[in-house]
Amino acid sequence: MNKLSGYEMYERGDEKPRATAFSCDTAQLKKYLGKRKASLEAIRNEFEEIWKEIRLYFEPNYGKALLDSENRDGEAAKREDDKILNSEPRLCVQRYAAGMQSGITNKAQPWLSIVPKFITEDEARQPELNQWCSTATNEIMSALERANFYRITQMVYPHAALFGTSCILVLRGSAPGNIHFHLIDEGDYWISEDRYRDVSTLMRRLSMTLGQVDELFMRGNLPEAWQRKITDGKLEERVEIWNLICPNDGSELFKDVDSARAYVSIYWIEGVSNDNNGILDITSFTYKPFAVLRQIDSGTAYGKGIGEMSLPDNKELQTLEEYLLRMIANEAEPSMIAPSSMKGQPINMFPGGVTYYDGILGTGAAPISRLFQTQEGIDKVDLKIQNITDRIGRIWYNDLFSMMMQVNAVNRGQKTATEVAELAGEKITLLGPVLTQMDDFLTAVIDGVFTILLEDGVIATPPAALMNGEADIAVEYTSTIHAEMKASLKMRAINVLIEMTTMLAQAKPETLDKIDADKIVDEVCRVYPGAAAYIKNELQVAAIRKERERKQQEQIANQQLSEIMKNAGKNVKDLSEAQVGNGNALDAIMGGIR
Repeated sequence: MNKLSGYEMYERGDEKPRATAFSCDTAQLKKYLGKRKASLEAIRNEFEEIWKEIRLYFEPNYGKALLDSENRDGEAAKREDDKILNSEPRLCVQRYAAGMQSGITNKAQPWLSIVPKFITEDEARQPELNQWCSTATNEIMSALERANFYRITQMVYPHAALFGTSCILVLRGSAPGNIHFHLIDEGDYWISEDRYRDVSTLMRRLSMTLGQVDELFMRGNLPEAWQRKITDGKLEERVEIWNLICPNDGSELFKDVDSARAYVSIYWIEGVSNDNNGILDITSFTYKPFAVLRQIDSGTAYGKGIGEMSLPDNKELQTLEEYLLRMIANEAEPSMIAPSSMKGQPINMFPGGVTYYDGILGTGAAPISRLFQTQEGIDKVDLKIQNITDRIGRIWYNDLFSMMMQVNAVNRGQKTATEVAELAGEKITLLGPVLTQMDDFLTAVIDGVFTILLEDGVIATPPAALMNGEADIAVEYTSTIHAEMKASLKMRAINVLIEMTTMLAQAKPETLDKIDADKIVDEVCRVYPGAAAYIKNELQVAAIRKERERKQQEQIANQQLSEIMKNAGKNVKDLSEAQVGNGNALDAIMGGIR
């Protein structure tokens, strides 16, 4: 199998693996990598303490790479949930992830569309451009469905919400048009920004088995000790490898890759020397092969998350839960008080048991009683715990996702359109900042996917308008949450307009002349594209209205004829009753006609 890299092709089938000679000065490159590593680590060190605390109180299975353990398999198997006595915050994280997955990247419905931009209305009607955008959208959605995208995003949402930042790789798969996504756990990556505050550099630490190393790298570039272990079949032994992905500035350090390639990727080993100074591989990308989601912008490369925001409440909750458990245990087996004369005497606490006491009968005092009462304290602590869990749920937007389900499933039949729009708009607005960050993340993902599909020939060559720079394309997100966000203001305005106009029309009916009902229907269909399937097209509407007008005109004509006939009959009767000479007026008229 041939593997193309930025320098020489190497055929793995060679019987004698050989090292590859890099064009750059590997000693100089290794020194540069060491400086970049130290600089990136210094920035992230400030965040690690809070991340470690967050994972222990919310989800210990995330961020295990923060432990810096050489035994990754052992750490993965270890339980670290001893600080979690009340699992409600843990469930809040999962509800949040499920809500975001369902509302933003729902596999069951289209949630993005490639659309043309910077074009005139006439250019927008070009069938070639629209057809290409539609095909590109379908190919991207199909590629995401074939890949592990939805499984990865299900983990991206909680990672970003807990730690403030989440990072994934967007890589080519094993065949043209196939794409693979990889989530990097907190603790295994370091990032930095460019002057536009976009994350432009990623350094990651890979804990790999020697079997994986043998699959990924040319064996001749590996240290001899690793090669011997691979030959001896010790493929499950883990080693640590570092990877830096950064923009390709075309410098001498990166001379092993084409200067036209946008990003360079370098793999190396710390503390191990070989002919290449520990450099294992140098490759490149035409697109940015990673995407970073920052939940809340903190002004640095790393974001802030809901985990940090809700950590104080969670810690208080776990403390109160411990108090509650002690109180309940004390209620079941209460602390007792007894006279000193009973010291050393057995007390039978079982139902029906008898404890003998040499005391004075009739004194009215129980020889053995509870030291203190706990039931009232249990109720108060339990109420406080409920208040805190409710607050944590609100911080994690659980009430928002619950409200959306209730509004969509039930309340639309029980509330007015205005009430539904106001409820949805009020809640969805809270997600506005999060949604903005999410759009940036998804756009970076789609850019990478689009580039891969275009280079692999899965997406056809763009039409002339795009190739000549006359137009451009953009990603438009159409998920449930995006649609509700866009619809909230428009639908609120439409509903208020209708209600106000209807109210005014009761006193001044001509007010209704101001309303263009067709435009309102068209706007609702733009806000909720799914509704357009139930709307008749313009030709059908024109035919219906023409037929209605014909029937109305026919009805008016019949009414006019009926009125004429009625008036004619009355006139004949009047003439027959009018006396003219020896006869009536009708006879006189008829005689004259003869």
